[in-house]
Amino acid sequence: RELAKLFLNNLYGKLASSTDSSFKVAYVKEDGSIGFYTVSEHNKKPGYIPAGSAITSYARNFTIRAAQKNYHGVDKAGFIYADTDSIHCDLEPENVVGVTIHKNNFCCWKPESNWDIAIFTRQKTYIEHITHEDLEKIENPYYNIKCAGMPKKCKNLFELSMQGFTPKGDEEYTDEEIEFLQHKRTLEDFTIGLSVPGKLRPKRIPGGVLLVETPYKMR
Repeated sequence: RELAKLFLNNLYGKLASSTDSSFKVAYVKEDGSIGFYTVSEHNKKPGYIPAGSAITSYARNFTIRAAQKNYHGVDKAGFIYADTDSIHCDLEPENVVGVTIHKNNFCCWKPESNWDIAIFTRQKTYIEHITHEDLEKIENPYYNIKCAGMPKKCKNLFELSMQGFTPKGDEEYTDEEIEFLQHKRTLEDFTIGLSVPGKLRPKRIPGGVLLVETPYKMR
């Protein structure tokens, strides 16, 4: 099993490796802070790109065909969203067709979770209310928030705002976070244009790096 997984995963990574070996060099800017410039290099030995491309194409074909077999129309239950190695459907596991579902068997699709309500905003940006894990009902359902680039703190703040959480004064929240939490939100608010405070952005200053709070904005 371990060797088979290595052949599946590591083979692609090695064959699709790039020649890019560029690096950055630090320098002191006029204001005394540290800046970087890129030195372009291509000294690495490449893999065999056609084979790497064929492997990813085969995997993409597998996912797309599974999605198509479970899509039954805009207003019907079925396929909703797919990522690199997963599909998301509002179907019972036994009604999913075209894939073999098992949590352990080799080359099967693992039924990681079931949800009752969800919103899919864009690629790698969605929320699912998880009710089952590995086909077993869980005692405490929870919201699984996925959003590429959104820090964990921002995800927690958005979830608290959906619960109607109001700071009592003994928690450590900034004025911007308190203002954000005062407005109750729903899944429909998890869309383009959403702005959540709490993101830390590194800013280089003379003597080092300063973490500055800035809102995360969904674009």
